[in-house]
Amino acid sequence: AMCLAAYDLHDSVNFKMFFESQLGNDFSFQREENKIIVRRAAYLLAAWVADVPEEMRPQVYNLLMNQLLPCEDMVIKLAACAVMRVFIDDWNFYEEQFHPFLHSALRNLLLVIQQAYDFDSQVQAFNVLCLILERMGTR
Repeated sequence: AMCLAAYDLHDSVNFKMFFESQLGNDFSFQREENKIIVRRAAYLLAAWVADVPEEMRPQVYNLLMNQLLPCEDMVIKLAACAVMRVFIDDWNFYEEQFHPFLHSALRNLLLVIQQAYDFDSQVQAFNVLCLILERMGTR
């Protein structure tokens, strides 16, 4: 329900408290029937990208990196790609905060490209990979 009203609720919800008490826990669901919760939690992050405090962004990057691991379902990986693109393309993206995640992000995105059967899925992961390379420059 939060995802459906994300744009209406973002002024009413303290993101930091909501992330620490609820949203961060939603990413820990590993069972098959909970994939939709993980996917919706990821999209909620994307909807509230402007409300994520600077000091919490490394935690968000870490959550997204965990969703790109080879053991995750492709649907979860593609949702993580979409959310990562929003965060990296955001005005408040700081390279030094993302730098510790750079190697794993590039490796996992290449694996997503390799494992995806659908051309559109490959292009989505490739676009995120290109955006990371563009934003990170020569680091």
